[in-house]
Amino acid sequence: MALSKVDGCIHRAAGPLLTDECRTLQNCETGKAKITCGYRLPAKYVIHTVGPIAVGQPSASQAAELRSCYLSSLDLLLEHRLRSVAFPCISTGVFGESGKATPGVGSEGPNHRGGRGRARSGLNQTLSSGYPNEAAAEVVLAALREWLEKHKDKVDRLIICVFLEKDEGIYRERLPHYFPVDPPGPVGLRSQL
Repeated sequence: MALSKVDGCIHRAAGPLLTDECRTLQNCETGKAKITCGYRLPAKYVIHTVGPIAVGQPSASQAAELRSCYLSSLDLLLEHRLRSVAFPCISTGVFGESGKATPGVGSEGPNHRGGRGRARSGLNQTLSSGYPNEAAAEVVLAALREWLEKHKDKVDRLIICVFLEKDEGIYRERLPHYFPVDPPGPVGLRSQL
């Protein structure tokens, strides 16, 4: 099974049983999510999702697929009564050799892609991805905000893991727009410090 760099790190840390379990999952369509045990990871579970392949400016359907990656993963969080999750930057991250994405497991799930960025059954084909980081951050933060408005009492922590300094800057800039520190009203949290 070919893996992206993030997937490879997850697989190496989790051990061979994760790979064995992933092989039983068959496929995962773009925007959907599946869950496995975490094996040797500190996490009890790994939620796998397949992000859209975006070349250039993403389409509305690709934005919907990316949004669905996060929401489908969060639905599994609820279904399994988990209280926290850490997300990589799905479809924007660091890929395998030659800059090619290898949809595997971990952050992006077992899959074989073909055609116009749609998922099909199977494994191991590589295609480059590259959802624009800024556009992805907007989709992600809006999806997380929407989900938290409905389920804030069912989760303790949502984490966005970034690999690139560029992504850290994007999220630091955009986060206050979706999750303001000061609540509306005359006295906000910062004012009380």
